[in-house]
Amino acid sequence: MLSRSARLFEPVSGAYGRYVAGTVVRQILVVAGGFVLVKLLEFIRPGGHSPIWMFLVALLAFDGLLLALDLTLNLFFAERVSLPLFQRLRSGSLTKILSMPLEWHHRQNTHELVSKLNTGVGKFVQTGEVLGREMVPALIRTALSVFPLLVFSALTAPILLASLVVFLWLTWRENRARQQYRSSRFEDYARDSGMFTECIGFVQPITQFGQTDRILQDYDHLQQRIIRQGRDEMRVANRFARRRNIVLSAARRLCQGVWLWQYQSRALDAPMVMYLNALTEDLIGSFWTYAGVLDRLFDGLEPARTIANLMDERPSLLSNPDLAEVPLPEHVAIELEDAHFAYSRGDAVLDGLSMTVEPASVVGIVGKTGIGKTTLQQLLSRAYDVESGHIRIAGRDVRDWPLNQLRSLFATVSQNGGVFFSNTSIVDAIRFARPEAGFEEVVEAATCAAIHSEIVAMRDGYGTVLGLGGVLLSKGQQQRLAEERDAASVH
Repeated sequence: MLSRSARLFEPVSGAYGRYVAGTVVRQILVVAGGFVLVKLLEFIRPGGHSPIWMFLVALLAFDGLLLALDLTLNLFFAERVSLPLFQRLRSGSLTKILSMPLEWHHRQNTHELVSKLNTGVGKFVQTGEVLGREMVPALIRTALSVFPLLVFSALTAPILLASLVVFLWLTWRENRARQQYRSSRFEDYARDSGMFTECIGFVQPITQFGQTDRILQDYDHLQQRIIRQGRDEMRVANRFARRRNIVLSAARRLCQGVWLWQYQSRALDAPMVMYLNALTEDLIGSFWTYAGVLDRLFDGLEPARTIANLMDERPSLLSNPDLAEVPLPEHVAIELEDAHFAYSRGDAVLDGLSMTVEPASVVGIVGKTGIGKTTLQQLLSRAYDVESGHIRIAGRDVRDWPLNQLRSLFATVSQNGGVFFSNTSIVDAIRFARPEAGFEEVVEAATCAAIHSEIVAMRDGYGTVLGLGGVLLSKGQQQRLAEERDAASVH
């Protein structure tokens, strides 16, 4: 899983390396700044006349340098790492989804898939930010904090390192114990989002058939399961948090005991004790950073797995990029030769079908529901491939056509009325299949479909926004708009 996730990071790996280098410089300055303050306390003696204002100006300049470096690193990370990574994952996910065959889509719960992908992309980018902005600085803080401790109080370094090992071991055990709850929570959140979206989409039939109470009851059962799992997970987290705090508290007090003993024996002075205590608090703070990073890494495993699995999917229908565009004759013939096809785990829909549609002829295929009329249209445009036999367009097997060119040959009026994106105007809905079509061509297509007069009677005419799924139109109007779109596509 880690290697698959790393592949998704590859395009931003160079920028990420530069960010890490900048973070190293920043942490060195932070540690050095604390040590300089110790030396200032040693330099400035009670009753002396040292120019304190000069030291304050220098410290303010140092603060300004750190602030500028922080802002630069934050901007660099956003511009070169997190935002490009987000764009790559979102665009890559949509590209992959649009390339998958219909059979793959039919196996998916669309709303749950969208929820998983939205969560997965967000979690994956968040994980990258956590590693870059928290984990790496924490590692640097640990290394740079341990070094002064080894120099000035070598006895405390083993105590802190041992506590870190125990602390990380407890953190690992905690996350392993919580993983079963996280996997279930991720699935339930996807079901929640999917059910919520479907209820809004089907609000009319739900209310018309009086099923509001039943749907709300089912939704409440899902919420109660999420609550139970969240409660059980938090009980696990609290149990391990208590153990980790005990480990860190014991380590802190043991170190303070060592420093007091060294101070009493004059091995350390008061400023150095203060400095070592500040270093230790910073070091212990980095321990909690490790815990937070591990928590979020484990929390992001399921969403990241969804993204990685999607990117690894291989479409069963692929267009050979080396295929040249096919010269089109004026009239095209269609030929099926011993074509066999069945949907997955189903009976045969086409069983040795052979037929020919001569050029410039019109053939009607009729029959009862489920005999394969729609399947035949989908096979012609390679939404599916026949299991055996051949389908030829203009004498060429459909598998030897560039996929986009093949599909551009067909005009289809679907039973659901076609594609209506939110905030799409009527004119853009009509020329969806041929967006370069001019307005006069759009009007001509609308006139052919006998809906021009209805469009101009609307408040904004052809500029009318249809709403999600063409909700402002009747089903009949949606299908006539689809007829216009197909007329414009083959104009």
